[in-house]
Amino acid sequence: GTASAVPALWQIGPRAKAATPALVGAVKDSDAEVRALSAKALGSVSEGTADAVPTLVEALKDPEAGVRLAAAASLAQIWRADKRPAQANTRERRDFAEEAKEIRERTGRGPELPVTKKDDPEEREREQEREREREERAHKEVVTGLKPQSEPAARAAIPALTETLRDGDAHVRAAAAEALSEAGPLAKPAVGDLIRIVEKDADKDARLQACLALGNTGPDARAAVPVLIQALLPDKVAEVPGDGRPSRQYHDVLGIRVNAAAALGQIGADAEKAVPALVEACLTDPESEVRGWSTWSLSHFRSTAPKLAEKTLETLAKDPRNQQLPDFQERVKQFRKMLATASAAGGRHAPPPATDKAKEKTTPAAKDSSSTSK
Repeated sequence: GTASAVPALWQIGPRAKAATPALVGAVKDSDAEVRALSAKALGSVSEGTADAVPTLVEALKDPEAGVRLAAAASLAQIWRADKRPAQANTRERRDFAEEAKEIRERTGRGPELPVTKKDDPEEREREQEREREREERAHKEVVTGLKPQSEPAARAAIPALTETLRDGDAHVRAAAAEALSEAGPLAKPAVGDLIRIVEKDADKDARLQACLALGNTGPDARAAVPVLIQALLPDKVAEVPGDGRPSRQYHDVLGIRVNAAAALGQIGADAEKAVPALVEACLTDPESEVRGWSTWSLSHFRSTAPKLAEKTLETLAKDPRNQQLPDFQERVKQFRKMLATASAAGGRHAPPPATDKAKEKTTPAAKDSSSTSK
């Protein structure tokens, strides 16, 4: 029957594109399981095309949560594949660890805060050129849009996805936010709802995906800067008063902090608010992923970062809580050296994120899209 044939088509992928019309029809089947499986298969079979987008948008209104989840996840998959030739989507951004590893092997040191040899002008010049190349490469890999021929259908889908951000099912909300993140700047109309998700949603994955979407929206999401700063610098309430260690809840939102840091750089607005927050994260966050992405994002504030960073350094150094951090003084020392290198390079200071492992995809959309629970 249809329910048994659809998974095979999903596994075949784009080579089964001729089955798209049949799957489009199956999304309207009376059986909820068939509808969910067909919606999921369309994401694979019609990758990189707009053929199934209108049907998937309509499926976002399905009474079954599993169908809505599959539809949103497939929209994300279609648009992700649409951008694949440019190698610029959120999943590849999270795999930046490979490039960081390559740079560590080439330079013989970690990429978080590179320091040049002051007594070697040629080495300093080479390091500055490497930083410029890394910045340009990082910007290209993170910021991109859909192909022109895909934009009309994607733009028409934004209102329905924005409405789906209010779905009663957390998995569906997360999948909708993920689809919006793949839509890039076209997601501008959803900025207000994405901000609400980051600020108030109880589901961690929905908040994480919303951070991604806001970042990929770019400068049009500048209204999100305050809430992204809150996400980057949540309360570090200690488990044991006075011991200087962040709470367990603080570690639970690592992925959110990573993507909030990256989003502030992609948006590149409100430097007077964003730069101090990024500097604080660079120096005080316990996770290298957060510190690395915060450093990366500072590259988008070339003209204002050095002066604002210096003011922030003075404030952080006076905070007694930071004195409890075992390597705080060393981080400050390395950060000042980085600023000096950036000034010599004309304001460029964009090392790649210091990530030792790729961020895992936390949305359950792929594995749960066949669910038909309401």
